[in-house]
Parts: sequence; structure tokens; C-alpha cells
Amino acid sequence: SVNVRNFFWIVQQIYVLFSASVQRWQILKNQVKILTVKPLSDTRWECKVDSVKAIRYQIGDIYDALVEISETANDPKYQTEAISLTKAIRNFTFLVTLCVWYDILSQVNVLSKTMQSDKMEIDNCLKLLKKSKQFSCRIPRKRFSEFKNISKRISRRIRNVYRTNHVSSRKKTKNENKFFSKLLTLIYG
Repeated sequence: SVNVRNFFWIVQQIYVLFSASVQRWQILKNQVKILTVKPLSDTRWECKVDSVKAIRYQIGDIYDALVEISETANDPKYQTEAISLTKAIRNFTFLVTLCVWYDILSQVNVLSKTMQSDKMEIDNCLKLLKKSKQFSCRIPRKRFSEFKNISKRISRRIRNVYRTNHVSSRKKTKNENKFFSKLLTLIYG
């Protein structure tokens, strides 16, 4: 899906923008106190979950760092890139996707680590896979409201992001439901 590709592209671009300069990395470190942004990895689930986790739990601080770069960078290219990323992470679709993917990647990461244990037996492995499948089947419809509410709370960490009327119009709600359904269909087939 284009939305999923865009989501992971934004996550990676946040890392690239900060990591490409000592000054920009310092701006990030001044704003973000606990988790730093991480690069995505095609092979390691833990890297993916760490990349998404840093943004998921510190989006307000990352947003502030991006705003600072947009206001202080000497190169207009990086100012423009920071402005684009602030707009991207304020997008409600991005925020819902952030919640969904963090949930999924966390579950896959736990499963992956557990299955790699030296003491893992095949019957326990099969049980874990079955539980993981049950978990992933629960996500689609039952958790949409939960993800939407989490996204609203996250958006409050970014100034002027979430307006109450954003979801209240019938058209927006249908579009969000349509997006969410497409996202989950892509992920779970």
C-alpha cells in the first residue's frame, strides 16, 4: 500500500535528516531525552520496532526538534525537509498508522525473540504462532476505536495538530475507516 510505504519512508527520513549532521543530531538530543530515532532495517524486527517506538512515544519532542531545524538550519534544503516532515507527522493517517505498526511490530518482535531461544521446543513454537495469529486477527475491526483514540492523544503532543471536527464529519470518518480497512487488508491479507 502507498500509505504503508509512505509511513516507513517518513520514519526513515526522520532518522536520515537528524543523523546526517552533528548539529541536527544535537538539536534532536536536546529535545528527546529517552529514545533516539533509529534507522530501519530490512532484516531485523527489533530495529523496526525501535525506529517506530522512538517516534511513537516522543513524537512531540521530535516535532519540536524538526521545527527548530526548520527555523535555524542554514541550508534551505534542510529547512524545507524539516517542514515537510513536521507536516507529515501531524497527519492523522500517519498517527493511526504509527499506532497500528507499533502494535504489530512489538508483537512480532516478542514472537521472534521467543522463537530464537535455545530452549524453544516445536510444540511451544506452534502455540506461539497460533496465539500470534489470534492477536493479529483481533486487530482489524475491534481495535480501530482504540487506535483512533491513541492517535488523538498522541496528536495532542504536537501543537495545533488535532482539531475536534477533524473526525466529526461523516466524510472524514468514512475515509478513515476505509484507510484503516485497506491498511489491515494489506497487512493481514
